[in-house]
Amino acid sequence: LGHTFQELYEQFKVHLSRKYEVQRQQVERQGKTPFKEVTDYGEACGTPRFSHDGKELVFIDTDGRSQFKVKVLDTATDKVVDSFVIYGGSGVDFTPDGRYLVYGASAIYRTVYSYHDPYVRHRATGQVRRLTDGLRARDPAVSPEGGRVVFTVNELGTMSLMMVPFDGGEARMLLRGLPGDQLYTPRWSPDGESVVYSRWRQGGRRDIELLVVKTGKTRRLTDDRALDMDPTFSPDGRRVYFSSDRSGIYNLYSVDIQSGDVLQVSNVLGGAFTPAISPAEDRAYFVSFSARGFDLASMGLSRQRLKPAMPYVNDRPAPRPSPPAVEPFPEGPYSALQTILPDAWTFLLGADAYGTTLGFQVAGADVAGLHSYLLNANFSTVNGHPNYSLIYGYNGLWPSLRLDT
Repeated sequence: LGHTFQELYEQFKVHLSRKYEVQRQQVERQGKTPFKEVTDYGEACGTPRFSHDGKELVFIDTDGRSQFKVKVLDTATDKVVDSFVIYGGSGVDFTPDGRYLVYGASAIYRTVYSYHDPYVRHRATGQVRRLTDGLRARDPAVSPEGGRVVFTVNELGTMSLMMVPFDGGEARMLLRGLPGDQLYTPRWSPDGESVVYSRWRQGGRRDIELLVVKTGKTRRLTDDRALDMDPTFSPDGRRVYFSSDRSGIYNLYSVDIQSGDVLQVSNVLGGAFTPAISPAEDRAYFVSFSARGFDLASMGLSRQRLKPAMPYVNDRPAPRPSPPAVEPFPEGPYSALQTILPDAWTFLLGADAYGTTLGFQVAGADVAGLHSYLLNANFSTVNGHPNYSLIYGYNGLWPSLRLDT
C-alpha cells in the first residue's frame, strides 16, 4: 500500500536480479556444462530425435522470418541435409528404417477448422499421407518395430494418449486423461512395451509418468511441484531423461526407472529442454535457451560423471482449491427464437439526390450463430419515397446460405 505501480515494478526487478544472481553464482560454483550451439537463430526450436542408427537427427525450428520447417541433421557434421515446410508443427520422429518421417501438423478440417493430425512423409519421394483426420492429435512417436504411432489428443477439458497403426486404421485409446489433465510428448521404450510422457494434473503438478501399453497401468517416475517435462528413454530402457526446473533453471536430468534415483545431466545458465540421447548414450542434443531465444545445441554425455540431483525445495505457493461444482444447465432442443431478437438498433440521418433521408438499421443473430439478419430502411423527407434492404444468412448448411433483397 502507498506505492505507485512504477515503484512496485522497480522493486520487482530488484527482487528478480538478486534471485537470479544467487542462481548464477550457484551454477558457476558447480561448473557450467560445456555445449555447442548447432543453430543460432534464437527464435524457436523443438523436438529433436535421433535416427535409430544415430547418424541423423530430426528437429523443427524457424528463424522467425519464415515458416517452421522439419530439418534433418547429419550428426557427423551438424549440417542440415534435408528440410521441408510444415504448419503448426508438433513433434517429429523417424521410422526405424529411416525411410519415413512422422510428424504433427495442422490443416484445414471441414472448411472452417484448423486441427492437428499426425502425417507420414516418404523421405525419398516426398509423398505425404494423413494418419488421422481431425483428431486434434499432437506429438507423434513411432514404436521401435515401426508398426505403431502414439500421440496425444485434445478432448473436452482434458488430453489423452492414443495409438494408431503406422499403415493406417482405427485409433485406439491408451489412456484417457482426467478432467483438467494435460499430457505431453509420449515416447516409446526400446522394447516397445511402455510409453513415458509428461502429465500436468490438478494441484499444479507436472510429472513424468510411465504407461504399460498392454495392461494400461501407470506409475509416476517423479512426484513434486517441479515442472518435469520432455521425457525420453535411455537406449537400454533403464533410465528416462527429462527436463526440469527443480533448481530454478531448466536443466536435463535422468531418473532410474527401478530405484527412482535422479541424476543431474546438465548445468546451464539459460535453460535446457527436450533431450535427445544418442544410441551409444555418449551424446545429447537438446533445445537451449538464451537471451536470444531457443536454439538446437549438443553436448557430450558421460553417465559415470553424473552427480545426484539436489533435493527439490518447493517454494511455490499452494495451489488454489478447485471451484465448487456448478449446476449443469438444462438440456433440450435448440430454438433460435429465444435469442434472435435484434441486438443493435441504429437511427440514420442521411441524404439522397432529393434531399434529407431518415431511417433506421436493425441487426441480430441467434446465440449459436445459425441465423443472422440486417435490415436497413429509410425514406426521403422531400418526396416520401421509401428504400430498404434486407440480408439474411443461415449457417446451418454447407455452403452457407445468404439471401439479399
